[in-house]
Amino acid sequence: MQKSESDGLKIGEESAGDERKKAKLSLDEARLLVLGAQILVGFQYRSFLEPAFIRLPPLSQDLRMVSSGLMLGTMLLLMWPISFHEIFERQPVVP
Repeated sequence: MQKSESDGLKIGEESAGDERKKAKLSLDEARLLVLGAQILVGFQYRSFLEPAFIRLPPLSQDLRMVSSGLMLGTMLLLMWPISFHEIFERQPVVP
């Protein structure tokens, strides 16, 4: 969002309030993505407890383990910006 020079800002500059809004919005979106990933991980873990899991071929069981590991890695990458902001910036984001 560009502002004119009459607002006291040069073209292309943003106020600190705009930056805080953008940071809060992106962190809120990341929190929603983490929630979705947690639901998917829950479904994946449930498949390990099903009686039919033992009857799957070993390759399918191994692929299920790999997919669970990749999903956990995805959750880690989704949670990283939230933790980074709260720890290193020392500014909690209040919803």
